[in-house]
Amino acid sequence: MKGRNIQVFVVFTILIYASNSLEATTYMYILAQEWVGSVCKVEPSCPYMGKYDGQRWNMHGLWPNTQLTSSCGSIQYCRTDPYDSSKIYQNTKDLLDVVWNGLYSDTETFRGYEWEKHGTCYPGEVSQNYFFQTAAGLAQKYNYYSILAKAGIYPDNSRQLFESDIRNAFAAVLGTNVKITFSCFKDQVTGKFLLGQLKICFDEQLQIRTCNCKLNEEENDIDEQQNDSQFQAQPLVSCGSVFYYPEL
Repeated sequence: MKGRNIQVFVVFTILIYASNSLEATTYMYILAQEWVGSVCKVEPSCPYMGKYDGQRWNMHGLWPNTQLTSSCGSIQYCRTDPYDSSKIYQNTKDLLDVVWNGLYSDTETFRGYEWEKHGTCYPGEVSQNYFFQTAAGLAQKYNYYSILAKAGIYPDNSRQLFESDIRNAFAAVLGTNVKITFSCFKDQVTGKFLLGQLKICFDEQLQIRTCNCKLNEEENDIDEQQNDSQFQAQPLVSCGSVFYYPEL
């Protein structure tokens, strides 16, 4: 009987391990972009603009997140692979110079930080070029500036915006069943809330999915998970009932 109990325990342990291993391979990806007009209003200066053209938001990052009920979210620094810009192809660099710049901090340092913190967690131990090419491609495909413009929302220092304005604009493009998350900076001079960062999410096949995950049977908003970056202009906060989309 003792031997049988041991066998049962071993089988049970294997099944749990297999289940956890399977669960751990499930990811979603967060595409975070920041509005340059807001960032450069709350920062003293933005000298690292690259080839930014004013017709898009700036990439903050592409963040792999697990769907494990035990962690439900951020995974960081998954392997050692120091950032090396020489590993990034020129055509990828050309696109990055348009969509992903440091704005108020050194661009190469910013990209390196995002690669080592988040890119190293991209499944399959992908190359640095693959990661940045994928991220930049998503930023091109899902141009937040264009999505808002289709709804008649353009940068305007005086126009008041409401949560429904942003959600309706993205629902028209992504679908009404897709949840996005967004947050604001608070202008310390005027006290106004400025639309700062917006995130959309993807499944493992990089198809649009809603931005949520479950932890302890409850749905949690992931909008504030990445608010600890040293490359964050100022702390992101809830946008309140009224906010603004400032001009560049």
